[in-house]
Amino acid sequence: MTHDLARRGDTVGLLPYQFDEFVCSRCLLVHHRHNMADEDARVCFDCS
Repeated sequence: MTHDLARRGDTVGLLPYQFDEFVCSRCLLVHHRHNMADEDARVCFDCS
């Protein structure tokens, strides 16, 4: 069963980045800063 949010009229709210978050340069997911393996490359532990 597939959900089509646009057809149902549902909306998804987005929050701006928080000061303690970063976007991993490899997986492009938002993580908490304590999950940063390489600060220069901005890579999370899962991707390192």
